[in-house]
Amino acid sequence: MNNYTTYIFGAGASANSIPTIDGLPEAFKIIAKCISGDIKGKRLNEYKNVPDSDIQSLKSIADDIAKLEQLSADYGTIDTYFKKLYLNNEVEETRKLKQAMSFFFYLWQNPQHPFPKGMEKDILWKKIDLRYIGLLSNILIANDGFPKWNDKFRILTWNYDFQIIKAFQSLSSKNAAEIIADYSIYPLNDTSDEKLNEPNIIYLNGISGAHYFKNKVELEGKKENIYEFYKQFKEANRLELINFAWEWKKNDISKKAVEAARLVMKNTQNLVIVGYSFPYYNFEIDRDVLKSLPPEAKIYYQDYNADLDTFTRRFEFLNRENIKILNTEISLRQFYIPL
Repeated sequence: MNNYTTYIFGAGASANSIPTIDGLPEAFKIIAKCISGDIKGKRLNEYKNVPDSDIQSLKSIADDIAKLEQLSADYGTIDTYFKKLYLNNEVEETRKLKQAMSFFFYLWQNPQHPFPKGMEKDILWKKIDLRYIGLLSNILIANDGFPKWNDKFRILTWNYDFQIIKAFQSLSSKNAAEIIADYSIYPLNDTSDEKLNEPNIIYLNGISGAHYFKNKVELEGKKENIYEFYKQFKEANRLELINFAWEWKKNDISKKAVEAARLVMKNTQNLVIVGYSFPYYNFEIDRDVLKSLPPEAKIYYQDYNADLDTFTRRFEFLNRENIKILNTEISLRQFYIPL
């Protein structure tokens, strides 16, 4: 039996690079306006051989991203609206908005994209949240010129972004596809049952902007205009990889993610929760996964709003004496590593 130090990452873990719940509506608005501005300003006509059908498809995606902005405001979070679609079995609307959200993250995280990232408060977004780099530099082990994964660690993340993989790339000479294969990242790796207990990193909600080409995974475009981004996004042999954990009863990828998370939790000695508020739409999954945690395990809850009473009321089966709250400004500057 392994005794893992396991991390659960929420949106706050990527907060220096990706807008959290409060900032996402403004970010959706910015990207939608950039795409629509290119279309309305006839800038797409500057590119050669742009089919009218592609222009219409881009317009549709821009409209859907703008819709994500409005729905985030109407429902509090976009995840809540997706849960509403799930409850009503609205498959086509779910597919369209998942595609729009995937394209949004694909653009937002690309270091070469030409879109402004200015927000109302003039936040300076980093390409990678440096806390991931700090953590991985401590997790990885030197191994003949290529960093090897330390098997004492596991990561579960609720985020759709690929900040973790980008952090790996900053510490390695290998490309994204090689990193994904070597570090076993679900659901980007083989999703067969034989490998269910193997993932080092599990994306509980799947991942955005992941595109399958013949022998590589392309996480970010290397183009200089909106149409080239869209063309790459559209033409890839793409497998939809945003799969919410709470879809597990109807979705095999989600089901295996939850099952793998249970196995990881069962073998966890130290649990570090970073930037996660335990929203109610994930309550069933959170409770299910945390029930697999051994009663003697230590829990470190690292979040600005972390509160011991609220946390233990929601998960009354956890041992209060084993929980440490880390919510000061100093304690949030880097991801906690239990000694």
